[in-house]
Amino acid sequence: MESHGGFRSLPTVEEVVTTLILLCAALYSQLKSEMESLMGFRFQPSNEQIFCLLEKKRLNPHFSHHTIKDIDDICGLEPWDLAGASKTESEDRVCYFFCKPCYKYKKSTRAHRRTNAGYWKVTGRGSKIKTRNGLSGTKKILTFQYHGPASKKAKIGWVMHEYHVNDDPSYKDLLVAQISMKLRAGWC
Repeated sequence: MESHGGFRSLPTVEEVVTTLILLCAALYSQLKSEMESLMGFRFQPSNEQIFCLLEKKRLNPHFSHHTIKDIDDICGLEPWDLAGASKTESEDRVCYFFCKPCYKYKKSTRAHRRTNAGYWKVTGRGSKIKTRNGLSGTKKILTFQYHGPASKKAKIGWVMHEYHVNDDPSYKDLLVAQISMKLRAGWC
């Protein structure tokens, strides 16, 4: 900007546009860093996105995603402890884990899903899912059955979705588990 006779001239269009671009870039980088610090902020992946993340993890065991935590034994913790062990801190009450399935016997395909306080019960056959990029897999839904005092069983609202990719039998040792708490009417 030049001044003429004591008056400041208005900035040129190019100067205004350059200033606005710099301002927008600074705001964008600040917002991006703030959003990345909010772990799990609105992380609601589709089945296809979960299968793609699972495939990346299977091909590269060192792959990590900022909202999905690696855990060795998912049945080693109770559902309420899994929520605390998650990488996400959101109000959605949903957390995700990469884990290896535990089998009841060494050479068995029968899953071991017992914890100290109860067990994860499969609620149906599971659904077959095929993605656009050719991956196929299954999604199983499980509910947590709590063993209370005097051997009383109760459903307490914890749900697990297990995602398995089926394309290669040599990779059956990894899954994504989505743990959530279903609130019932009257619960806080």
